Formats: sequence, C-alpha cells, structure tokens
Amino acid sequence: MFPAWTRVYFDGCNVADGDAGWAFLKEAGKVLLKKAGGITYGWTSLGFGLPGWLPFLGGHTVHPWGDTRYVTFAPGGTPSGRDSTSAQARRARQESGCVGFKC
Repeated sequence: MFPAWTRVYFDGCNVADGDAGWAFLKEAGKVLLKKAGGITYGWTSLGFGLPGWLPFLGGHTVHPWGDTRYVTFAPGGTPSGRDSTSAQARRARQESGCVGFKC
C-alpha cells in the first residue's frame, strides 16, 4: 500500500495492549506494509485528547502511563522479529551508552 518504508502509528486507547495488541500490530503491518516494510506502533494504555486551542499541547493525545509497542516489518510485509516496547528500547539505549534522539 505504501511505496516506501513507512511508520504507522495507532493512537487509540489500549490498541497495543496484551497479546491481542501484539497480534493487531502484526496483522496491520502485514496488510499495510507489504510493499516496502516499515514499523507499526501503538499504546498499551488509555489516552486523553487535548483540545486544539491549547498552546503547545493542543491537538495531541497524552498517554500518561503505559508503553508504546513496536513491530518492525521487512519488505513483503513479513515481521522482522524485532518486536519491542518503549521500556525495552530505553533500556537498550542506556546499556549501549547511547544518548539523544539519533541513537
């Protein structure tokens, strides 16, 4: 569906929670990321939408707890086996000594 490597973000509440959440992210990626691969990700918790008129925060959804789960796909829509959560990613960056957004 997408001609280049793509990130698909699911901002819904609890969309990636539990085993059903992992399954959803994997199935969505198999369908949407068939051509060039990419990543699907979503939250394991409730989110709270903020009205667009609020300066700096408006128009966003805030998830004050929970994790973001990620599933990476190779071209062809095959999961690459690199599933992770935001907590696992933070730990891996810390253990490698990596600091900042470009790590």
